[in-house]
Amino acid sequence: MKKDQTVFIEYSSTEKGQHFMTVMQNGNGQRKIIARVFREYDQENKKTKYVAKDHQGNQIFADIPDLMSLKKKFAEKGKEMAHAIPDNPNHQHLKDMDQPDSEIQEREEELKQVRTKNSDKDKEQGIGR
Repeated sequence: MKKDQTVFIEYSSTEKGQHFMTVMQNGNGQRKIIARVFREYDQENKKTKYVAKDHQGNQIFADIPDLMSLKKKFAEKGKEMAHAIPDNPNHQHLKDMDQPDSEIQEREEELKQVRTKNSDKDKEQGIGR
């Protein structure tokens, strides 16, 4: 695999209003979703229209005539687009790092108590011997 590579993940079936393709950029040991591509049929022009949107829902690359041209644009600009996207703050490991140590310790104690309670209950019922 190349160091920086644009990857297109196409889904075989989608409902109206759902994206049918995800565009990712691999690089520096990370994968970032740089866009989602939506497909709409334009009744007036009798053509399929492709709309790419970023993670905030903003349209990317207006007036691209076909899917191959859209993919080519992503291949050319994918690396730049990935650098413009901040790291995902929604990942659980990042949330844990932002959490104060006291909250993490409290949660660990709660989990220990639940495990001990369940373990004692299993012993009483003769489970896990």
